[in-house]
Amino acid sequence: MKKLTLGAFVALVLVMAAGVFSVQAAPPTPTPEPVLRPSFTDGRINAYDTGAPVAVFETRKSVPIINDNGVPTTADVVNGVQLLFWDGASAKEVMNVPATDIQAAINKFTGVKSNTTTNTTLSTTSTAGVTNTTATTANSNSTNNANTTTKTTQLTTVNNGNSVLISKVNGYSLYYSKDGYLWVTTPANYEGKVYTFSWQKDF
Repeated sequence: MKKLTLGAFVALVLVMAAGVFSVQAAPPTPTPEPVLRPSFTDGRINAYDTGAPVAVFETRKSVPIINDNGVPTTADVVNGVQLLFWDGASAKEVMNVPATDIQAAINKFTGVKSNTTTNTTLSTTSTAGVTNTTATTANSNSTNNANTTTKTTQLTTVNNGNSVLISKVNGYSLYYSKDGYLWVTTPANYEGKVYTFSWQKDF
């Protein structure tokens, strides 16, 4: 058996060590993550849902404000929730609930009292001779309630009282849940399927 010289032995050790380090130092090939893009770019909240039978929008209006520098300007604020149904040829509005009505129902549901004395009617719809009216009354801190008439309706709750019905028009419904989400449901389609979509209320 041949003996390796010291130089050959050192060279062999260095070659083996270099091979080990080159294998360990090779970074793993990164797998690019797919970019999830919305299917619609018209501002609808359910823009990622290609099969949705309705488009859900938060309508907006411009209101005057004073900015941080004390300068008068305007800002866009949410002023309602709108549902549009696409029939294959055109979009048709099937629900439009003002933000004031949504907040009034939420306040009543959560027990928040208002400081105003005005009465707010949520919605009145008439379809095929059936009229659905949902109304709420803002509570007042005033002690003088003489000659004041108020209209009240009992709230309709679902999910063991964890959600409240805000508006229902022709089978389209808008709800609010105690965890801060708005959600909509549609009438059942020809297969009996009901579309449901929820989103965080941020207005």
